[in-house]
Amino acid sequence: MLGLTRDNSVILIHQDHRELILFPPVCQSRPYKGLLRSYASPETSGDVHAIVRSLVMDNEMGLAQPGHGNSWSRFSALMEFGAYNLSVAKLLESHFDAITIMDEAHFTPEAGIYAVWASKFGGKHLTGIRNGDRWQIRGDIAFASGIDAIDFAIVPVETDSGEYLFQIPRATITSIDKSQWNASGMELSDTAWVTVEALLHDSNRMGSADFYLNRRGFWPGGIGVAACWLGGATGIFENWVKTSSAKAYKEPHDQAQRGRAYSSLKACTIYLRYLATRIEDPKTSIAELRREALSFRHLVDQTCSDLVTQSLRAIGPILMVSDAEHLQRCMDLQIFTRQCHAEKDWATLSKEIDNLDFKGDWFE
Repeated sequence: MLGLTRDNSVILIHQDHRELILFPPVCQSRPYKGLLRSYASPETSGDVHAIVRSLVMDNEMGLAQPGHGNSWSRFSALMEFGAYNLSVAKLLESHFDAITIMDEAHFTPEAGIYAVWASKFGGKHLTGIRNGDRWQIRGDIAFASGIDAIDFAIVPVETDSGEYLFQIPRATITSIDKSQWNASGMELSDTAWVTVEALLHDSNRMGSADFYLNRRGFWPGGIGVAACWLGGATGIFENWVKTSSAKAYKEPHDQAQRGRAYSSLKACTIYLRYLATRIEDPKTSIAELRREALSFRHLVDQTCSDLVTQSLRAIGPILMVSDAEHLQRCMDLQIFTRQCHAEKDWATLSKEIDNLDFKGDWFE
């Protein structure tokens, strides 16, 4: 049976009187949207850095931790960041993911801007050798975003006793190569290939061996990235609607494509609200979170890809060739969504569901 609480949460009441929140209350205030509107659209990576630093340091922006009572407010904020600008969203999401990781590891963060650099693209990675209470850490990292904006990065380091996370200061980066990034999409995220050479005290190490991938917050973090993609897609859709609405003649094919796109965006948003409740439920296993995250990320990835194609088919190239901001949004979205590992993750999801009782899974 469905019920409604005083704060307008929709709940499912089981026969044993247990209550499960299906959809948390809609936030009546949108503080991040109002705050972001006070900033002009960034035109350079320096603008992105200034906006991120202003939001985090000057406005003391914080997000609810996933699973701590209000996951939906976190995801809706990440959507708003994406709708504003995906490079800003990329850096903010990475910073707040780092804060979450440190919270899970009971590690006290320093004042400043953080990033999580965990890519092992091309076999690049960091290694650590312990000598007493210090670690010699060296190696290379690809896709280090926000290289000129951050103060600290959270990085995985391979050691003889497993992989550990370390906090590394920006000063430990000995070389920066930005020549690998030749795309206009996500150009303002200031992404580089870097070399790290550091001698760090053991107090910079956090969590147990292999903590990063095995912690409960890993998959909610992946959902948060997709929330940024979804926000970026809504920004493109809103611009499309604005352009089409200004036309004197309402093209039926354009209307049909917009209706299709709206339905897909709405479905993704409803799914995200549902996932927020699953994350809040301590009975939801990490395996279930993994399946849900992979499913959601692929749904959003496909929706984003379809949206760009649908808008082009509906109104032609005019937005892409005459509206620089719209073009940038489309290029940013196409690059950012490639953090979805496509068929590789599909294969992982397939292995997961091979062992499921489908009847039980569909109707949980």
